[in-house]
Amino acid sequence: MSDLNNPKRSVQVAGLLIVAILVILVLELGSYVAFRYFVFPRDESAFYIPPEISRHDYEQYLHDRHATLGWLPFVDSANEHADSSGSRHIPSFPDPGEECGIAFGDSFIYGDEVGHSEAWSNVLSNKLHCRVANYGVSAFGTDQALMRYQDMPAGPARFAILGIYPHNLMRNVNQNRYFLNGRNRFGLKPRFVLENDELKRIPMPDFSYEELVDSFEVPRQYYPHEGFVPDTKSGPITPSFPYTVVLLRYLSSDRVKSFVSGWPSWTAFVRPGHDLGALELTAAIVAEFSKVADDRKQSTLVVVFPTAKSYQVYLDTGQIAYQPLLDIISENDIEVLDLHAPFRAHLGNRPLCDVLTNPEQCVGHFGENGNALVAEFIYKKIADSGLLAVQ
Repeated sequence: MSDLNNPKRSVQVAGLLIVAILVILVLELGSYVAFRYFVFPRDESAFYIPPEISRHDYEQYLHDRHATLGWLPFVDSANEHADSSGSRHIPSFPDPGEECGIAFGDSFIYGDEVGHSEAWSNVLSNKLHCRVANYGVSAFGTDQALMRYQDMPAGPARFAILGIYPHNLMRNVNQNRYFLNGRNRFGLKPRFVLENDELKRIPMPDFSYEELVDSFEVPRQYYPHEGFVPDTKSGPITPSFPYTVVLLRYLSSDRVKSFVSGWPSWTAFVRPGHDLGALELTAAIVAEFSKVADDRKQSTLVVVFPTAKSYQVYLDTGQIAYQPLLDIISENDIEVLDLHAPFRAHLGNRPLCDVLTNPEQCVGHFGENGNALVAEFIYKKIADSGLLAVQ
């Protein structure tokens, strides 16, 4: 008599199947609860939910966007985001045209969350007794900073500063900001790719309304040069059944591994040989920036800004999370100023939070005191390196 015809055996098999199904259901229910009420609220950008886009919003985007760079601050006398040259206002030297220095980068170069007078570029201008124009743009990648520099005519500046914030490495392999933060529905941008060790400029995606909507539904079909396509190794995860798999994918991601080890969430992207090649691409962008500066008879200074997390790691271990980037820049004989050590000299064992705009929650950009310190550090580097004859 076979086991299948054995009533007792059949009951045992059925019981095991029921137990297995119950275990799976309990596991799935627990995974959903953990995701919905604990994981998702604390790390929304790790997950992908296609946004809703109206035609009106799309038309406003077309009106506001920059045709080649994605976005730029408006030259707006009412809001005073930028002067007639596109630089942030430099109150101590307001007239464009006689800059001794220029700076490119993201919001940490721009100096978000402080007034024009308190921004590091105005403070540095006072120290140097000459105008340091500030072409930083919020959320720019290092790629966009280089492109803006390339697209501008050469001027009288004697030095050019390229600011790098660690998150820029992720932006440099990204073309749609929504895939990075889950907020900016209209964050399309250009990027560079490396072909035979040469930079190739990839234009910003230019979609019709219907194509843009569809691109959020089936992104793999629209972004051949996107490093963070949803549901790829580095992209955000679509939350859907089975949630147990969603949680396992999330827990095995680079950002969680870095968090568990106590390092910044972006650490994997500054390691040599990462799948997306963010380190190697960023190093090539820096080298090209320096080449453009050389052609324009301008000295280059790369300024790398720590994050609050990387600074705490530095205090605890003496290690710099983005050391591989600093090494490559230095190997290329490009002047680089990493701000970990200068801040440590001034702050002692105090956290970097103390000089941010929101020290209680340890978030934000540098406040007035932080900007003054950045200006002092850059001033000293310029003086020590001979990038400009300090008056």
